[in-house]
Amino acid sequence: MLLDQMPMAGLSEATRKLVTYWQSLPQTGEFRVPERRVFQSGPVVAPYLSELFIIEWKSVDEIFIRLSGTKLDRILGREVTGENLFDLLPPELCEEEKSYYQHMKDSGCAGMLTRAAQNLNNFPIVYRTVHLPLADKEGNLKYWIGTGSMLSEEQVRSEYAGIDFTTVFELGREFFQCH
Repeated sequence: MLLDQMPMAGLSEATRKLVTYWQSLPQTGEFRVPERRVFQSGPVVAPYLSELFIIEWKSVDEIFIRLSGTKLDRILGREVTGENLFDLLPPELCEEEKSYYQHMKDSGCAGMLTRAAQNLNNFPIVYRTVHLPLADKEGNLKYWIGTGSMLSEEQVRSEYAGIDFTTVFELGREFFQCH
């Protein structure tokens, strides 16, 4: 089970519910992941929509945010739906981010990123995102649905002492087999 592979400390309730729901969906294609069209925001997911995002792979240089929940937008500092993810990142992080998504696309795995940054309004945060793959109707891995959450001050102190928020940097990157 995917949830068994993830560190439970630092996972939000929204993340736990989303992963459980995602795992319950019919899996298809080469990577045995759900199709985007079967994902529905029913009673399990609806209470957490403000913490969800959906992104779409267009090319190695273009990953568009198709949905960003209101809680995520507040954490990030503004609404980001419709934007290319790489336009939001500092240029020095783009290559690492591209390799992260390329690996998930090529292997069909899920991923989790944790990074320290100043959000788009210069507020210091430690932000964790979980990415679950979804296929298009042809079975191509093209979408990720996930959650984003800000780590609490206690989590930051226990996991990452002495963070400098003047630059954006990755604190952790993990991949998880989906099947």
